[in-house]
Amino acid sequence: MSRWIATLVLALFLAGCENFEFGVANFAMPVFPESAEVNSDLFTGIWHNAENGVWVKIEKVGSENAMRVHITTESDTMRFIGTAFGIDRQVFLDLVAERPDDWPVDRLLYFLPMHTVAKVRLSDAKMDFLLMDPFKLHDFLKQHPNVLPHVEPEKGSIAITATRLENYNFLKTHAPEIEGLFDLFEETNVLVRKSQ
Repeated sequence: MSRWIATLVLALFLAGCENFEFGVANFAMPVFPESAEVNSDLFTGIWHNAENGVWVKIEKVGSENAMRVHITTESDTMRFIGTAFGIDRQVFLDLVAERPDDWPVDRLLYFLPMHTVAKVRLSDAKMDFLLMDPFKLHDFLKQHPNVLPHVEPEKGSIAITATRLENYNFLKTHAPEIEGLFDLFEETNVLVRKSQ
């Protein structure tokens, strides 16, 4: 499993596990108001990074701006439902993991529909797909606990309980000041469009 897929799995699924020592933070609510949604047609298609073997398939779901995002490496596939939204001419994806059909019953206790964020940048036939670093978000909230309402369900984990608008305003106001918030493995996340 690639490093960035492993980190995303960690960020999304281990917030409820016992003896969890790492610091991660995710959003319990979507991170955008409906008025901020943008057209997802620009991102649909199949994207590939030849250097690290990552494939990203983005397909529209219904007539709204929702999309299904599949991220595949040589050893794993992650599936998400996402929505594109904008902040100051930048585009982000709100991502929620889909539960696999073969998800073990004993792990269901730990599955929470937590939201994470990706920042996307399009340039011709290339797309930067930059995942939010949940560890840096965690560290920021530990230093500034009053910025967003949150709870700590287990040691080292933060579930942000803010409203959609509070989450959006946080990203708009504070994300630029958190150094490297969207630099999670940035050097390997440039994808080339293979088909639309």
